[in-house]
Amino acid sequence: MEHSWGRFTPSSWRRLQTTVWTISAGHRIGNTSETKTILDSVDGDSVALLENAGTGTNTETTGTKPVKKYFDFYNIPLSDNTKIIIGTPMKLVIGGRIVPCERRTYEQTTPTVTRKITVWYSTQVYPYVMRIERTVKNVSTATEPEIKVLSQSTFEVTDSSAFRLLTSKQGTYRTRTIKQSGNVTSVADGYCSLHVPGGLIRENTREFDELGNEIRTIETRLLNYYFVALPPPVIIPNNTFVPNQPLIIQYEPVRPRALRSYRLRAVPYQYYTD
Repeated sequence: MEHSWGRFTPSSWRRLQTTVWTISAGHRIGNTSETKTILDSVDGDSVALLENAGTGTNTETTGTKPVKKYFDFYNIPLSDNTKIIIGTPMKLVIGGRIVPCERRTYEQTTPTVTRKITVWYSTQVYPYVMRIERTVKNVSTATEPEIKVLSQSTFEVTDSSAFRLLTSKQGTYRTRTIKQSGNVTSVADGYCSLHVPGGLIRENTREFDELGNEIRTIETRLLNYYFVALPPPVIIPNNTFVPNQPLIIQYEPVRPRALRSYRLRAVPYQYYTD
């Protein structure tokens, strides 16, 4: 399995810009922020990320203290009091193709809410995690005995060039997330790549009230990113594994709004031995 950060080495990072447009009385009011996420560590079953959010264009000076978050390789936040149930295999139809998938369900409990998360994932094709369903309910208490659904969401891969060839250099895929929280419904369409830390290149979200009126739009796009690429090891005749020389890769947009216009710098990484 591969988390969207799991194929990269620690210290890889990405920077996202998010613009929220609130629609009120026919007027659009925008607010822009940036988030830098750094891969802190990867071990056998989890990924640790450092996230630093800020406003304007300089998150290092205006942002808050980085927050460390832990995820498993199915992109689910690690949490105490979690029960994992392995389900029966199923087939999903994605982009007109039948994709055999495994299933696993997480049941998480806190003092105030319960979460049920079901993940469909493939061990045969990229991008592995194909669908995630989440349901959050309140916990019954003496003052609030009735259990209600607080929010529901469905994330799914809608199409993928990676299905055509697992070694595809393009490796792009599209996603859609539909969420219902209270009286607000949101639809988010994303464009992602296997070769970008975290995967996301851009995402557009539209939010609607209970009457179907659009109340907010959210535009998220990748500003730049950095990673150390580690190619697969080479096997020599005596069955010794020799790591290939990795490359330090940094992408920066030539023009801020031209997501396809990137320049590449590749610098050989230096190994140091005692």
